[in-house]
Amino acid sequence: MSDERLKAACNGDGWITAEELADFLKTPVASIWRLSRTGQIPCYRLGRLMRFDLAEVRVALKTPDLQSADEGIAENGEEID
Repeated sequence: MSDERLKAACNGDGWITAEELADFLKTPVASIWRLSRTGQIPCYRLGRLMRFDLAEVRVALKTPDLQSADEGIAENGEEID
């Protein structure tokens, strides 16, 4: 993600992909999909595409009852039971 795109996203002026969010948070993409699927982080669907507002995600991640983003995720990014 470019610095300009990151600045825009941080200011609430841009949408980012799951891959970009995972890169920003330094977590597997599978964690991003799981967190969005369970409603722990907000996401927006545009047809088949999913986009994230970084400012909203940062607020959601500060919620005290949010579990660890990597809980239930193997090192290769696969979910484990």
